Amino acid sequence: MQSAEPFERLERYFTHRARVVRWAFVIIIAAIVIVSVYWPPPATGEPPSFALRIVILAAMIAFAVLLDNNTKRFIRGLRLLKTRLVDAGLPIGRGVMLVLNDGMVVSFVYNFVLCTTFHTAAGDVLNPSLKDAINWTRPRLMKRAGIIRPNSGPTTISAELRALQSRIGSTASFCLVSRQRIPTKDSDTPFWMVTASFSRVFTPFRPDRVAMELAGIGALLRQTLGFVMSTADVSFVG
Repeated sequence: MQSAEPFERLERYFTHRARVVRWAFVIIIAAIVIVSVYWPPPATGEPPSFALRIVILAAMIAFAVLLDNNTKRFIRGLRLLKTRLVDAGLPIGRGVMLVLNDGMVVSFVYNFVLCTTFHTAAGDVLNPSLKDAINWTRPRLMKRAGIIRPNSGPTTISAELRALQSRIGSTASFCLVSRQRIPTKDSDTPFWMVTASFSRVFTPFRPDRVAMELAGIGALLRQTLGFVMSTADVSFVG
């Protein structure tokens, strides 16, 4: 499985998951139908249990169709990133994690999208593997160095963040710069980590809309890191 192209691995996973979900719903719906047939409608004046079963059945069918359509839409959206994918996976609790050929790591986690780049102390971009990206984003490895929100921070950067939030269809966003908690001179370990986070309340993000804004997000990450580096004390870094 690991020798396959990253996109094909993701496509197979989501196709398999959708198939499992569909069969699960088929079995549950069949059970409800059987129970409804052999459990006659209530007499007049009794609780409307039969009608309730019909409503539940219709709701489950609608949910199954919606879930299947969302899965297909997500896969279609990911196709825009197919040629840029270096690696991809679904680490536990991290959602769908995509490693792109410019070093950016894009994670779709429930109703969040996280776009992250890793940098040396001098600001050079590192190109991680999927394993690196998972390890480097573990809690307590980094500490916060600065954060920019749509209504706070340098005017040009916060304005660009607001514009990206609107174009992506997000309801909230921020751009966070983190630095090594315990500085080292290891050039293969990131000193800086920059993450743009976008979130929305109900529906998940469409990957195609995010893909079309990656150039702008990359520019935002670079601007934010440059601003924080210009104000941070990195004199102890060799």
